[in-house]
Amino acid sequence: MEAIKVSVVVPVYNVDEFLDNTLSDITGQTLREIEIICVDDGSTDNSCKIIEEWMEKDSRIQLIRQKNQYAGVARNNGLKQAHGKYVIFWDADDLFEHNALEVMYAQAEQENSDICICEARKYDNAKEKYIPSDAYLKEDLLPGKQTFNKFDVPDYIFNLTNNVPWNKLYLKEFITKNKLQYQAIKQANDTYFTIMALFLAERITYVKDVLIAYRVNNDGSLSGKASDTVFCAYDSWLYAKDI
Repeated sequence: MEAIKVSVVVPVYNVDEFLDNTLSDITGQTLREIEIICVDDGSTDNSCKIIEEWMEKDSRIQLIRQKNQYAGVARNNGLKQAHGKYVIFWDADDLFEHNALEVMYAQAEQENSDICICEARKYDNAKEKYIPSDAYLKEDLLPGKQTFNKFDVPDYIFNLTNNVPWNKLYLKEFITKNKLQYQAIKQANDTYFTIMALFLAERITYVKDVLIAYRVNNDGSLSGKASDTVFCAYDSWLYAKDI
């Protein structure tokens, strides 16, 4: 078996409406040396059945089951099983360009990076159309070099990209060395992980290619219910500040 270049960790919770499309995007990646770790977070729909059907077609897919503990715990459990040199945390209802992993992997390898960030856009699920966004890679805040860290952009290290994990390819050794984990909370479980990674990384690089589309106006998404857990993001920032 060829060495795994990228582990794709996918938390899954009641997304049977989108899962076929997502797994098609991931298995169709031009970078073939990947593993796809789906972590079911206690789904009550047909999500697990769909994953099992895909497992029969593609041996790179594996399924981990857990009781409902939210996406942060699911990502942590997927990370424990990851064997790739790099790891990326993709959501089960988003859309991915078929060369996304190849482009980010090549850039990370070229620059010997801890983190590689890509540009992204949104996809309006209700209107079925793509929406440009500058929230995920703010080019005007980037330093004038391809690889950087917090010392190069001390005022903007937490502003030049969003706190989402899915547009960032991480060197697994970097995550392990720094003992980074997602928080076990319902909302904003990725905030602490992402900002700590940006703070601790010695080598951050980026690609300006728009490689991912974040699905919005999706009634089933936790991000669509942020008002239910309004203080989670605040608590995450406070926790990161204390650390």
